[in-house]
Amino acid sequence: MKNEYFFFYYFFVFLRLLFLNMCCALCFCIMCDTSFPLSGKRYNEVAYATTHNGQSYKKSMVHNQDKTITEQLNAGIRAIKIPLWYGADEQKKPCICACHGVSKSLLLNIPEQKIIEQVPSIFKDYVQHLINDVRPALQVVQDALRITYGATDDSHGIQSFPHGIFDPACQPFKNICNEVALFLSDHRQEIITLILEDFTENIDLIASDIMSSKLNAYIHTQDIQKPWPTLGELVDSDKRLIILICSKNYDRIKEFPWLCPLWDFAWDTRFSFKCFTDMRHDNVPNRGKEAFNTHNDGPKNKLFIVYHFITPFVGGDIRWAKRINKYSVLKNRLEKLARMTGHIPNFVQVDFFEYPHNDIFRVINSFNGIA
Repeated sequence: MKNEYFFFYYFFVFLRLLFLNMCCALCFCIMCDTSFPLSGKRYNEVAYATTHNGQSYKKSMVHNQDKTITEQLNAGIRAIKIPLWYGADEQKKPCICACHGVSKSLLLNIPEQKIIEQVPSIFKDYVQHLINDVRPALQVVQDALRITYGATDDSHGIQSFPHGIFDPACQPFKNICNEVALFLSDHRQEIITLILEDFTENIDLIASDIMSSKLNAYIHTQDIQKPWPTLGELVDSDKRLIILICSKNYDRIKEFPWLCPLWDFAWDTRFSFKCFTDMRHDNVPNRGKEAFNTHNDGPKNKLFIVYHFITPFVGGDIRWAKRINKYSVLKNRLEKLARMTGHIPNFVQVDFFEYPHNDIFRVINSFNGIA
């Protein structure tokens, strides 16, 4: 009898241990489950709320956003377009900077005719006379600029030209890399896209800033001959950052496989609208024509960039943002573009994304099939 009791005792101990192990395994699976509403969709099958010039968030004549990059990401922005120019770091050393920059030639050769074209007709004569009156003094200033900074974009003067002179949010690009890396570290299921607009043509220095930052560990490398992975696969691999870059130095981009040449993968709409009527007469594609022409061929890995902001002169315009970022206006335009192209708008770039009432997120969710 004792042997029988021992048998049942050990049998129940075994069942108990088996039950506990099954519970632990179930809990582990639940904790490690990376499924979420869009996990089965490929990267290019999803729409992303995107900020235009996301780095330019301090109030100035050129700012396009009101919130910092971290605040944008926390609010739900999942792609950021960032222009890169030469600038200086905290120690005044030359570096790659994220800023709404201006070229040296713009200040040295002020486009008088374009300025006049932007002025309402009733004021054109007055502005023309004003320009004529200040031209002698302006010439003295420009001569001083040429001596100080050099006569052309490629030449050097006594000092390095401050390309971010009008953008008080100008900062070293590596600072933004670390800021985005911190967000990715704290949000393990989020996927971020950086769209870099390079005005330096110094791909080596841009790549160096990325590689030396904490951002390096998260970058996904995409083969142009293969389809994009699903969002779930990107999360599982922890390669949750995609970097798209536009630069004249195309050959150097190819030496860094994790930098995706923008116009190999994407096409876009026009990006310069002076009023809403301009936006209604958009032509697609604007750039990336080969990507557009082949977006239904091969691996079908192409991306569609939509610019949805109005720039009357320079910088963003909050008044326009409050009008065109409305749910009905934005959704109608995106639906029209989707019908025209047969492709979901992937990166919807807006100014002052939170106006009105964060409508952009409702629109993006509707395109992604999320209630």
